[in-house]
Amino acid sequence: MKLSWDKPPPILLVGGKEHLLIKRFCDKISKSASEAGLEVHYADSPEDVLEALQSDTTLWGSRGPIPFVIHRSVRSDTPLPSDIHTKIPKHKACLLFVVDGAINSRSCPVLDVVPQTHQMTFDPPPSGLGINKKSLDYAVEFLVEEFGSHRDMISTPPRSLLESMVKTVGADLGTLAFEVDKAVSLAVAEGRDTIDPSHIKRVIRPSNHFDMTPIRESLAKRKTKSLLESLGRAYKYSVSDPTMMLLRGKGGPGDLAITWLQSSLCLDKGGSADKISDLTGTPVWAVVRDTIPAVRLWGTDNLRHLVRSLAEVDRGYLLGAPSPRTALESALVRSVSR
Repeated sequence: MKLSWDKPPPILLVGGKEHLLIKRFCDKISKSASEAGLEVHYADSPEDVLEALQSDTTLWGSRGPIPFVIHRSVRSDTPLPSDIHTKIPKHKACLLFVVDGAINSRSCPVLDVVPQTHQMTFDPPPSGLGINKKSLDYAVEFLVEEFGSHRDMISTPPRSLLESMVKTVGADLGTLAFEVDKAVSLAVAEGRDTIDPSHIKRVIRPSNHFDMTPIRESLAKRKTKSLLESLGRAYKYSVSDPTMMLLRGKGGPGDLAITWLQSSLCLDKGGSADKISDLTGTPVWAVVRDTIPAVRLWGTDNLRHLVRSLAEVDRGYLLGAPSPRTALESALVRSVSR
């Protein structure tokens, strides 16, 4: 994205799921704007954006610096006004709109008036559970650049070692950047100018993260086969027993069962999507799109059975019952098949 700070565009868009890259992009562009003489503002809400853009007119005149406003969209129910571009004097102010996730007309109401050359998206390749070739190559390329930023102190390790790092800790770039800093610090402290496997082994922490999305989708649609396949992959790719994470983790089967039962009881009493949102802390749009269809497919009685079954598995796990995985899978399959 090439920019002229003498005549800045009214709006720049950046979004995606790679939060580390987005943060680095925002830091770099705000530093560039500041060095060019613009006045950098950070706005937490649409109201703050308008206030910064509509502040004293001397900020837009020849006597004052041009305001460069950075706004991160964090709530879908508090969007920027769709006519925000009309409130930005030409070449007299610039708004950097940071979207949490994909850039689309829902997340960004001014998408249609921003040219592609003023949009930037940072997204990882899809990987699902585990790491595929695309996500591995993507993460290794990042590691090459990350180690390259330390080239004055250390040389970049061979690709085989970089691949081992990704396969051990996962493809999350923030985690990888942290592991690079630790490995480089250890090697430098030992007076070395190269990274070898011993440095990686001493500082690296295996990942215990896996994507629960396939499990959630299988439960929501009550599909036994895909649920068992998703659970199998979760146990295969986790470096430790994920049973308790599934039972108590945010977005796992246990969490979903309680949320859906609360929502179902609310609907039975004539509650609305807004009421469910207040009760469960879920955005209204997610309630309408995800929660209500799942609740209607399950029904209150089946959700009671699901919650009760998972509570029994949880209790058995804490009491040392044998084979908690089998108990969890059996409880989920019985409930889905009812």
